[in-house]
Order: sequence, then C-alpha cells, then structure tokens
Amino acid sequence: MVAAVVVGVLTAVAPAGAPAPSALPTTPAPEVPEVPVLAGGDGPSALRAGLGRSDYGPLGDPGRLAGCLGAHGVPAGARPVGARQVVVDGRAGVLFVLPTGVAARFRVLVVEPACAAGAPLTLSDTLVGR
Repeated sequence: MVAAVVVGVLTAVAPAGAPAPSALPTTPAPEVPEVPVLAGGDGPSALRAGLGRSDYGPLGDPGRLAGCLGAHGVPAGARPVGARQVVVDGRAGVLFVLPTGVAARFRVLVVEPACAAGAPLTLSDTLVGR
C-alpha cells in the first residue's frame, strides 16, 4: 500500500512525457585558461603574452617566487609587471615580464615550473624594447 502512494506522488510531481530527472545536477566545467605556445627567441610575442597578466601558476607562493627570481639576479622586492604560464619550445614554463629601469624595455624571463633558489631552470631570457 505504501508503494502505491509513493508511485502516485512521483507521478503527480513529474508531468507525463517529461524526461526523468538526473541523479546529479550538471554544472559546466570550469574554464581553463589558454596557455600560449611560444618560441624561445620570440621576445616580442612573449612580451605581449605576459604583460599585465598575473598567472604565476606553480610559482604563486611568494617564497618560491622570490627564490626563483633571486636565482636569476632579480633584486629582492622587484615585482614582475606580468606573469603567465606558457609553453616554450615544447616545454611548460612560467613567463615573467620584468621592468629594467629603462622606459619601454623589459626583461622577458621564462623558467621551468620547478625554478627555485639555487636552481634557476631557465628556458628563455630576453631583453625586449629599446
């Protein structure tokens, strides 16, 4: 008798011909940011890809970032004006756009994600601009 009541309630809730509700609601997959593919010697393209971005990827921890940049001779406290995960010559990396102190001139540094103090792991290091 209880089964008949449950069936009647379910039938009353779902209109005839309506698709059966799924067990789990569907949510759209999170959008994955596009990772630029660059050539190591193409400084202008790398500059455009990274300037103004803030995707530090695996180097987002301030201590790791400071250690990596210090391993490349970047003065303590210097902050990139752009950072982005990239692929350079088929290898995953993190691109940093660093000011040089000269107007319209930037240092574009690309390192492996495991870059740290004492282990620079440089993929590309280029000056771009005048």
